[in-house]
Amino acid sequence: WFENSGWLNDTIPHCQWYGVVCNDNNDVIEVNLNNNNVAGGTGTLSFLSQLTKLDVSGNKLSGAIPLRFASFFPNLVHVDISNNKFGGCVDMTFSSGTLYANYSYNNFTCASFKKYKPAPEALEVVDFSNNQIDQDASEVFQNMPPNLKELDLSDNKIRGSFPNPFPLFENIQRFDISDNNMNGPLPEFSRAIPLIKELDLSNQRQTEQGGLTGTISPDFIRLNELLVLNLASNNLTSFPSDLGNLLRLKRLDLSSNSFSQSIPTELGTLAGLNEMDLSNNLLSGSIPSELGNLAVALEVLDLSNNKLSDKIPSSFESFVDSGTSIYLKGNIDLLDPTPLKLCFYPEIDLYNDTTMCPTERNALKEFYDSTKGQEWTNADFWLDHYMSPCFWHGVTCDSSNTTVTEINLANNGLSGTISKNISVLRSLKLLDLSDNDIKGTIPSEIGNLSEL
Repeated sequence: WFENSGWLNDTIPHCQWYGVVCNDNNDVIEVNLNNNNVAGGTGTLSFLSQLTKLDVSGNKLSGAIPLRFASFFPNLVHVDISNNKFGGCVDMTFSSGTLYANYSYNNFTCASFKKYKPAPEALEVVDFSNNQIDQDASEVFQNMPPNLKELDLSDNKIRGSFPNPFPLFENIQRFDISDNNMNGPLPEFSRAIPLIKELDLSNQRQTEQGGLTGTISPDFIRLNELLVLNLASNNLTSFPSDLGNLLRLKRLDLSSNSFSQSIPTELGTLAGLNEMDLSNNLLSGSIPSELGNLAVALEVLDLSNNKLSDKIPSSFESFVDSGTSIYLKGNIDLLDPTPLKLCFYPEIDLYNDTTMCPTERNALKEFYDSTKGQEWTNADFWLDHYMSPCFWHGVTCDSSNTTVTEINLANNGLSGTISKNISVLRSLKLLDLSDNDIKGTIPSEIGNLSEL
């Protein structure tokens, strides 16, 4: 052990041994030996009849859990044997007062609540994540404790469809069964888990047979306590616009499915949303401008790798002030250019895309800023969200309207300095800035304009 002070020392009372807590009668009520390099099995703890808390997580304990393990501790409230090397099947039977059971990060291959041993109604938290549970879902959910508040079955090998009807968990607030091999349709959750706050059913495509299918029914809008909805990496085909009514939602992840609809404008009402991921689907149509309303709280917006078309809404410029990360690549039918302000925002993945953010337009925007364009006499169309700079006042382009050839802004109230990035305008033949109030030195980079 890393720490074993007092243990097996006849001169030190057992209540003073490292990790041991006793009551006034010197009965052991807690054993806390987490992350202590403890190895072996569990059998020697069976005499601790007054134990209320057992935490041996993060050790090297191994073997099977004895069939009557929990009955050894009739007063057990909290048990944590996570991050060990336990394996085999485990009988999830606990004392009537047990509230918390964490069996995660082991090598268990199956788990069950025996029918002839009623599941304790007190149990609130069960964590069986990151094991090797290889069972049909109908077996896993059978005789499940009815008053759970948290159930984590993620990162296992659970297969098959959800039971229909789904078991009634009227108090559950967090349910995670992500990273398994479930298939079939989504059950009617609103009746079974009405108080759910975090629902994660993502990543069910661990084999070719995996992946939840069908639609997300309007029934979901009744889950009005929902904060996190993660259905990513399944084979779902449509979702209702009514998801915009889940006003408490903080995270919505529907990525990597088979959604082929347009993005509902109603999603723009989710003002408290921190993350929206609709990437890697077949979503089509234009991007709703209403999504710009999410800038108040949104940290990540991912619409990449879909079939979206038309222009990027100018309302997305509000994300610049909020610091939102924006992902739009992989939508080949989006029309260029990106709204100008976004082309100077490094948190959008099109930042360095010269088609969506033309370099000459960027250079002219910097020229406008450095010469105090907001004070110019005539700045018609300058910094327009979408208009080609060939139509900005004083700018002339070649016959194909693709390359700037002239800038004539004489006697137009320019001041400040000339941006050195004017050298980006490689085809510039005429630059007339006479009769203005520009100060400073002429950038040496202008010497690179060979056509001037």
